[in-house]
Amino acid sequence: MHAVNAILPNLPAAGFELAATCARAISSAPRRSGGASEPRQAFDDVERMLEESELDAVVVVVPPEQFAGVISACIRRGVPGLQARRPAADDAAEAHAPLRPGRGVRRRS
Repeated sequence: MHAVNAILPNLPAAGFELAATCARAISSAPRRSGGASEPRQAFDDVERMLEESELDAVVVVVPPEQFAGVISACIRRGVPGLQARRPAADDAAEAHAPLRPGRGVRRRS
């Protein structure tokens, strides 16, 4: 609910366009726009969203236990992930895990 009530409604005022949303169930992804402009695409898989959408950045609003997986997917594709919730990890080792060398980082051209 934090994303719907606090993050998404403020994206246009900050100069962002909502291009895509991702939720656990595809049926709830479109309505997760929270009053921001309707997203052009809705997904239920973050990997697929990153592969099929041309995104400048991803605003990550997930529970701490899901953060590492989402931010790792963003890093692999060279898409900046903006953390919109804290804490992102339970400890320093977990927070640094997505940044370990050899994790398949792909640079955007």
